[in-house]
Amino acid sequence: MKHVTTLCLFMVLCWLNLQAQSHNVIGPAGDISSGSSISLEWTLGELSISTINHQSGMLTEGFHQPVLVVELIETNELPEKLVSPITSSAELQLVAAPNPVLSTLHVNLQSALQGEGQLELFSANSQLLSTQVALLDNSTTDIEMAHLAAGTYYLVLRNEQEHILKAVKIIKAH
Repeated sequence: MKHVTTLCLFMVLCWLNLQAQSHNVIGPAGDISSGSSISLEWTLGELSISTINHQSGMLTEGFHQPVLVVELIETNELPEKLVSPITSSAELQLVAAPNPVLSTLHVNLQSALQGEGQLELFSANSQLLSTQVALLDNSTTDIEMAHLAAGTYYLVLRNEQEHILKAVKIIKAH
């Protein structure tokens, strides 16, 4: 009888471990509320959530994360007011996440280039919203977007000669 109980306990623990691999979280509270144009999902009790930056990307833990999509765009997709000469930037890696963003956009730059660049955030109608200096060879910058309305924004990286190195379309979620 003791062996049967041990075997049953072992099987239940294995089943729970397999269930832990799904996209479920066990917390003391949580809910999903939906309206005509917004959905809110929340969980109380995710005790430890971390973000790991690596040269090949970014890993963020947590179940209530927006979809992470970085969409590099060509300068012909930028609003005409923002276009300037393009400098070859194949050796430059720009990772902007999460995208869509809710509050803070994390921008990671890595390249063999030296010097400083300008990270410029523009609205869809080409209004300059913020400018930050970033080291081109290796830097991480946070851009606060919580105060901005939901919509499409453009993040443009320029070199010291003000030539565009990279451009990314950013979606600001509700």
